[in-house]
Amino acid sequence: MTDPSRWIFDKERLTLTLRWEDKEYEVNLERCTTSAKTLDWIMQVASKASITNHAVGLFVRELERLLDPQATMCSMGENKKPINVKKVNAGNTK
Repeated sequence: MTDPSRWIFDKERLTLTLRWEDKEYEVNLERCTTSAKTLDWIMQVASKASITNHAVGLFVRELERLLDPQATMCSMGENKKPINVKKVNAGNTK
């Protein structure tokens, strides 16, 4: 199994895509509007046998960079209202 090196962010579509060998896995960030929905995506990615632990860790780092979930979704262990991903990511130029 080849370990993919990174997730590719598409700012226009608000997606993170992992591509390796002949496979592709895409996550629509507009579906990551709450801490529960974001955790569900993390668990979905982690459950894929063909996605390595390293790639799961990189996915979590990308979520941190792009959505700042601790500040926007669940600071101090408390759930917040659903976020607007377009607004959260508007200032992100990476």
